[in-house]
Formats: sequence, structure tokens, C-alpha cells
Amino acid sequence: MESHYQNNELPSLTINQTCQDKDGYIWFASTQGLSRYDAYNILNFKLKTNDGKTATNQNIKTLVEYHNYLILGTEKGLYTLEKESYVIKPFKNNLQSATRITTLLIDKKTDYG
Repeated sequence: MESHYQNNELPSLTINQTCQDKDGYIWFASTQGLSRYDAYNILNFKLKTNDGKTATNQNIKTLVEYHNYLILGTEKGLYTLEKESYVIKPFKNNLQSATRITTLLIDKKTDYG
């Protein structure tokens, strides 16, 4: 089951953060999921659990681009979005899955990839 759909409307009027990635897309972190704007269309994304079900809490507080990924900070931990396939997955660390993430920073001087 796909985690994205085209609606041409933002899923929420409450936008927690925006960013423009290296490809020129504008990303919106909202209380009802993630959206990507390409100057023509809005593509909306829903967070999924490890078993592929839609997560009950879609509130994305912050986002940051890292290589070919968006790292998403939510009310229930971290998620990653792989930008080529649009696959969103919970971050593989159960310790943070109940942690509210409100800020993300990337150290541009160190290459972790």
C-alpha cells in the first residue's frame, strides 16, 4: 500500500515547518502528514507503522534533508522518507519511538553516509 496520494490541497492548515530540498521541491510538515509541492501539484504523504498500517498520529513537527532522505521528527519519534521511492519508514531505534522530536540538525561538516 502506498504512503502518498495527489490531492492538490494541503492536508492541514497548520504547517509546523517548511523546507526546500536540493531538487527544488518544497516540503511541508503539518499536523496531518507530509506534503511536497513542485510548483504544479501537491503530493501528500501519510506516516506508516512497521507493519504498513497508517500511523495514528500524523503530526510532523520538523524535517531536514540528508542526502537522498528526508528525516522527519514527529510526536512519536523519527521517520525517514527515501525521496526516490517515496517510502516512509519509522527510524530503526525503538528507544526514540515514544519521544516527541521538535528539532533536527544535520552536521554538514561530517559525512555519516
